[in-house]
Amino acid sequence: MALRQEERKEAAKDALAEAMTKPEIGTLELALQEALQAGLPEADCLPAQAALEDAKHLAEVRGALDLAMRSRDARRLSEALLAAEQCGLAPEELAAGEAVLKEARLRESRAALQKAVATQDVSTLFHAVAEGEAAGLDPEDLDSAKAALQEKVRKATEDGEELLLGSRAALLPPAGDLAFEVARQSLSAKGFGGFDWKVREHLAFGTVAVGQAEHGDTRRDLMDLAASFGCKFVHHKKVLGFKSWLEGRKGSMLVIADWREAKPAIEELNKRHVRAPANISQLTKTVAVTLMAMLAAVLQGRGCNTSDLASCTSSTSGCDGVTTYMNCVKDAGCCDYETGGVKVKDGFQAMVDLVNLLPGNDCTLNSPC
Repeated sequence: MALRQEERKEAAKDALAEAMTKPEIGTLELALQEALQAGLPEADCLPAQAALEDAKHLAEVRGALDLAMRSRDARRLSEALLAAEQCGLAPEELAAGEAVLKEARLRESRAALQKAVATQDVSTLFHAVAEGEAAGLDPEDLDSAKAALQEKVRKATEDGEELLLGSRAALLPPAGDLAFEVARQSLSAKGFGGFDWKVREHLAFGTVAVGQAEHGDTRRDLMDLAASFGCKFVHHKKVLGFKSWLEGRKGSMLVIADWREAKPAIEELNKRHVRAPANISQLTKTVAVTLMAMLAAVLQGRGCNTSDLASCTSSTSGCDGVTTYMNCVKDAGCCDYETGGVKVKDGFQAMVDLVNLLPGNDCTLNSPC
């Protein structure tokens, strides 16, 4: 009798080991039931019990994934796929869910675009276009939303020009302060322009305004700024002087200018096949008008009146003025500083270029808008 009991225990133990090689709920349950009836010690059953719990959990995950696929809800599908991947589901089992998820995202992106066009809200339009591109929508699917944005930007540009010119440019920060802020933030940005700031050779600063006596402090600040980053500081009042200095010059540089004739300098750089400078900024009224116009578009999208621009532009210092502009835009949800800005192309390239003008915004001002 005792011999038979021992043989039954051994058989039950072998059955548990066999069941664990292909852990299925039914097989494991039967093997564990026999093991307990045969009097197998609890310690010998623990691995099989753990395998049974894992098998049950995996079954629940498969069931949740199946229900999520039937629902065709992108968020639910994404969560179910993540849980399935974490449980070790095979790639071939995940493939079907991933295909359904892609279709769900495309469908939801199209619906979001339609809603954005209907609401005519600037922030909603920007997000819908960016998310649609990320989801892989065809360009033609984005046309209506982009057309609506173009019209908003056109109207906002007119409003911004009227506001700016009507105030006789009283709200513009001094060119020297603006230039210093661009230089400070550009030099602080990591890898901006595709190369390391540690190997930058020159901060070539060209502006008429900062060459004037009353902007001596700004000029000295720029010299200190360049030195702190291991750059040589060069000042050129005229673009011709810069072109002459550029002759035979090697290495990368940050160029900031309010020359109205900056285009010839850029053409000269391209003609010489010199590595392009990371940033050439024409700090003229044109840039300010564009910035005001983009901000007007954002404010309009948030239900603000464009007269609210005065609260964003009344300051005259670089950090309190320029970065406040950008904080207004950022807080409205039009750009993401970590990813370099929402990439809306075509008619919105001016917005993207303007956001990229200040790539390393590290101020902590709250937007007054």
